[in-house]
Amino acid sequence: MHATAPDDARVPGDAERPVPRRRVTIRDVARASFTSVATVSVALSGGAGVAAETRAHVQEMADRLGWRPNRYASNLRKTDSRLIGFVCEVEQVFQMGLVDSLYVAAQRKGLELVLAGATAHHDERTCVDESLRARCQAIILTGSGLTEAEMSELAGAVPLVSLCRLVHAPGVNVVVSDDRMGLGQAVDHLSQLGHRRIYYADGGPAYPLAASRSNAYLSAMDACGLGDNARVIEGGNTAADGVRAAGRVLDCKPLPTAVI
Repeated sequence: MHATAPDDARVPGDAERPVPRRRVTIRDVARASFTSVATVSVALSGGAGVAAETRAHVQEMADRLGWRPNRYASNLRKTDSRLIGFVCEVEQVFQMGLVDSLYVAAQRKGLELVLAGATAHHDERTCVDESLRARCQAIILTGSGLTEAEMSELAGAVPLVSLCRLVHAPGVNVVVSDDRMGLGQAVDHLSQLGHRRIYYADGGPAYPLAASRSNAYLSAMDACGLGDNARVIEGGNTAADGVRAAGRVLDCKPLPTAVI
């Protein structure tokens, strides 16, 4: 006669080794609430056809068991995932600063924000592919380095928004700041304070907006009659880039009286 050990039994010597806890499924919830799997599925998904008392009972048992929805599997069954992908550079402080505002805006619309962070070893195109595989219904790119052809192709698959970069690709929605006006106001303000050597640290050679912003700065310096004093210092998007740019500024001869 053979005895069967209970599910939570441990072999001698395993006292220090915890047994991994498996994920609670809707079948577990159905057994605990004495209802069918179909009833639990409808109750937990918010579907119609389940009495309020039954729904509350099922939810209570699900909470007791620690059940959590499998969002990925749920989205595969839906035509409307309610997911918005946000692709950003992890080391870009400005871009990461947008996240909280986007979370708030998404929640107001009943949407969920899915973050995809681009790094030195995990580029923007990989982030876009991951957002599509996660079945995001729309994607927001920030200061994107994709070509306009790539962005147009992506916009043919999902609604696409380009933040901080003006593009003319068909189907791409654009939200940008007026860099020419902003840099013009900055240079004008400093010149009115008496500054004449106003230098500009740009976004670095890899940043797609660097050239257009540098040109806006140069135009602003010309407009103030300071074109001969204009100087663009190579910068970048990270804190380390900022440190290097500061070093380059201090090496300048003559030194600037103001830096943008």
